[in-house]
Amino acid sequence: MKKVVLSAAALVFGTVAFAQVTNNVNQVGGTFGGNNANVDQAGLIIASDVDQIGSSNDAYVSQVGDGLDSDIYQIGYGNGADAMQTGEWQYSNIYQDGSSNYASNDQSGIGNVSYIEQYSPAFSDGNDAWTTQDGAFLYSEVLQGGRNNVSHVWQTGDSHESYVTQYGRGNNSYVEQSGNTFFGLGVNMSYVYQDGRGNESDVIQSSGTNWSNVEQTGNWNDSWVEQSGVADNTSDVKQDGSHNNSDVNQGGFLALNNSDVNQFGNGNYSNTNQNGGINDSYVYQRGFGYGPGSGNTSSVTQINGLTNTSEVFQVGQYNTNNVMQVGPFVENYSYVLQDGIDNYNYVHQSGAFGFNENIVNQIGFGNTATATQVSGSYIFP
Repeated sequence: MKKVVLSAAALVFGTVAFAQVTNNVNQVGGTFGGNNANVDQAGLIIASDVDQIGSSNDAYVSQVGDGLDSDIYQIGYGNGADAMQTGEWQYSNIYQDGSSNYASNDQSGIGNVSYIEQYSPAFSDGNDAWTTQDGAFLYSEVLQGGRNNVSHVWQTGDSHESYVTQYGRGNNSYVEQSGNTFFGLGVNMSYVYQDGRGNESDVIQSSGTNWSNVEQTGNWNDSWVEQSGVADNTSDVKQDGSHNNSDVNQGGFLALNNSDVNQFGNGNYSNTNQNGGINDSYVYQRGFGYGPGSGNTSSVTQINGLTNTSEVFQVGQYNTNNVMQVGPFVENYSYVLQDGIDNYNYVHQSGAFGFNENIVNQIGFGNTATATQVSGSYIFP
């Protein structure tokens, strides 16, 4: 059985009230059931193309006004797709291959563009992708190869951009971006690449101009990035191996915070918190553990900024580093290198006015270093 529903309003207004409306539906079907397509369109240069091959595929397209365009192309068994577009330019494209994939585009106003492309062979339970965009320019792209991958993207207000690419099995990516600074423009950019099994990436960016890049290869790696503020925050996370975990939290009125996390091997954990403005953190960890928590651990907390810089290099197992740099109006610099097993370092540098510098090199087994430096009277805690 094949089912096609085209609204009467779309057909009538397409020929009378509006300049151009196009509907193309091509369905084949198979032995397990028919394909269903429901297209509801309004006016101006609207176009829709739904191609479904195989059986039990479902497609729903609803478009309202202005430019708009929607392509849904599904092959195989049991794929489902929704596309809803409201006004201005818009463009949506959903292409799905294997069985039981689900994709949804929901776009509202101005210049939204969204692609979703999913495959799902092997034993298959399909991939799941949602993209919801609200207003201004916006742009999203999701490509998932493999199966049981999940991608959710929400974007609201002003000019945003998001790519998600996932290969393998059971990877999850969540991107939430919003803008509207008091300057009237928020530009957030998020790029996520995951290849392997059971990796998870969460990116939350609001206001200001934030940039986030997450690359994870291997199995069961976890990345969390949260950024906010008026000016630029930049976060770059690269994890290769298994059971690595990175948390980055950056914000503040002035912002201009930068975080770079590179973790290789197994069982590394990095936590970076930067608040205020002009904080810089670089973390490199290579672990030789065999599960969660068996690699190296780094914690960097920089508060109120202007300017704090931290560099951490850890290689081996069970090395622990804790750096806290406070400010304001002081230049704190910390460099830590630990190579071996079970080394520990703690650094606390404070403010106000002046320059604190701490350099620690520990190689071997069971070394401990502790440093506290204060300039002026700004002490925390």
